[in-house]
Amino acid sequence: MKRTVLAASAFSVALLAGPVGCASGDSDAADEPAPKASRAGEPGPARRLATQMITAADLGHGYSVRDFSVAKEKSAFAETPDRITVDRGPCHPLATVMNQLPLGRPQAFLTRVVSPEKSVGTPAEEATGSATEESTAVTYVTLAAYDRGMATAAMDTLLARGVDSCRLGFTARAVNGTTRTYHSVAVEEAGTAGDEALAYRAATMVDGVTRTVRTTVVRSGDVIAVYVAVDGTAGVDGGSRGPRVPAVVLTAQNAKLG
Repeated sequence: MKRTVLAASAFSVALLAGPVGCASGDSDAADEPAPKASRAGEPGPARRLATQMITAADLGHGYSVRDFSVAKEKSAFAETPDRITVDRGPCHPLATVMNQLPLGRPQAFLTRVVSPEKSVGTPAEEATGSATEESTAVTYVTLAAYDRGMATAAMDTLLARGVDSCRLGFTARAVNGTTRTYHSVAVEEAGTAGDEALAYRAATMVDGVTRTVRTTVVRSGDVIAVYVAVDGTAGVDGGSRGPRVPAVVLTAQNAKLG
């Protein structure tokens, strides 16, 4: 039964604190040994994630899907969660997931970038050149596999200590000195995907223009899917406008996670 995340226990917070350790965000993660031995004949966490991750074929016409590795991409904010610091402690989980890093301490994680190949709006929108918030969004999809029960604890921690504590915003700093300031965080409707889900938007400043970053987090069993929608070309008013995670991406990925 799907549930809405409401609170986290002190035990969950302590258990999930600290660096990711041996989990990998490399696109070649499926070739690396899992941090914990799997049963004989069963694929490890990284290999399972590779089969569960959406592909362009799952999305149909109009979208491309490419690998994304925080260790290789020049645009990556940081390679691991422990390379990010924040001015408000409870906001650290938000900073990690909005920058393509996993929540808590997963066994393995994997990220892809979903981009529209062209406008996938209605014929009228294409004719007039007006694009929808969904059709212009570039979406980062990160899947992370956890030990039994740890995915639930990670979700509870994210909402209770992250979203609820960081409504007035926070600043994240990477070890290379790069900073990203998020001026506000607001809860949004998460829909009905998975066993539990949460969604929020954060406002940030890019080149003097306020932008919105939208994040949807869905737990399906012991796997957490994080969708981060960005659009570097769409100015927003800090409210409900801005990029949105395409429904086709959420639907396709949720279907593959069962």
